Amino acid sequence: RATVFVIVFVRQKYLPHLSADSIASTIVVVKACLYLFPPFVTGKITLFIAFLLKKIYYSINFTKICEEYMKPGIKQISELTGFSLATVSNALNGKKNVNKETAERILSVASEIGYIAKKEIRKIRLVSFRNNKISANNAFFYQPLLDGVAKYCSDHNYELVVCSHDQSPQNKSQLLEDLLGDPLSGYIFFGKELTDDDLSLIKRSGSPFVMLDRWQSDMSFSAVLIDNYDSGKTVGQYLLQKGHTKIGFLGGAHNSQITAARKRGLEKACKTEGYPVDEHYVIRLRSTTEDAYLDMKQYLASDPVLPTAYFASNDMVALGAMRALQEAGYEIPKDISIIGFDNLPHSDICSPRLTTVAVPRRRMGILAAQILIEEASDPEVPHLRTEFCTTLIERESVRSLNE
Repeated sequence: RATVFVIVFVRQKYLPHLSADSIASTIVVVKACLYLFPPFVTGKITLFIAFLLKKIYYSINFTKICEEYMKPGIKQISELTGFSLATVSNALNGKKNVNKETAERILSVASEIGYIAKKEIRKIRLVSFRNNKISANNAFFYQPLLDGVAKYCSDHNYELVVCSHDQSPQNKSQLLEDLLGDPLSGYIFFGKELTDDDLSLIKRSGSPFVMLDRWQSDMSFSAVLIDNYDSGKTVGQYLLQKGHTKIGFLGGAHNSQITAARKRGLEKACKTEGYPVDEHYVIRLRSTTEDAYLDMKQYLASDPVLPTAYFASNDMVALGAMRALQEAGYEIPKDISIIGFDNLPHSDICSPRLTTVAVPRRRMGILAAQILIEEASDPEVPHLRTEFCTTLIERESVRSLNE
């Protein structure tokens, strides 16, 4: 009776996790002790052993041991998929020598068994095409965006791959298909030069991506944008406050969403005050400094009637137009005022210094990367359209007609 009492007491107080078999074994041990020691001593010994066993039991992290023992590995993935260990390893590391279908099958199985998290990406690819190519002419605009993405990658241990292409439209689809074949990558696209067909191809790929400066009304992807429409309104209101009622627009040879939105904002501001923008004052200039200079020079050769102020779609267009106007004998801002957009470094060192609109490009890059990772990690995260506000930088290229 004493033995049974001791065993029941020990199990209830110290070892509630012990199975019936363990209890039976303990009873045998205690019975053996009874032959060797008095019952009182045996009870003390049993309690002491139980206390020690309790300490040992709770000091061992059995869950961690089981997890480590049961953790899936590439050998298990190889057995489940039928591919060799080398192929599995190459696919998991995003090597190019594994075709897309094989890589997708291996990554799918790896996700199912918990070897990698679903939708896990290890690289962020920053992709630009054609006029968006990061070159000497527009590097000042794209560099802060790239810096922002690079900072996020550095802070969160992602690899950054910059993909800049200057290809013909015939090759763009194939380039996109090749780029989107990496299952370990997420993508940030400069969207200005992408067509609707390009966007459809990107969306069909199933790869996580975010667009910069491009949006579709179906809200089928996330985008980080500039508030171009309200920025255009701000410029229009500023020029009207300076006494300008004949206001023109420079840019738009490439009919992008960005240029169109800035132009609509300007037109809205002017129309609201009763001074609609005359279409004769809308000059289509190409978007690089040199091309804008040549186009404006050709336009001025026809001796046109000019407005008192121009809003240029970007700083490069503004600088090219200023050069052509100055060569044609116009003084800026005495004869004509100009406002740019982007606040590129050149705008602060030209003569006169260019009044322009500043864009928080680095912050745009950081946010684009953050949104990309959030959506890749959780497919249920809703798509976002994020518009950044801008700041008017007043310098020397706009004259007040109120004086």
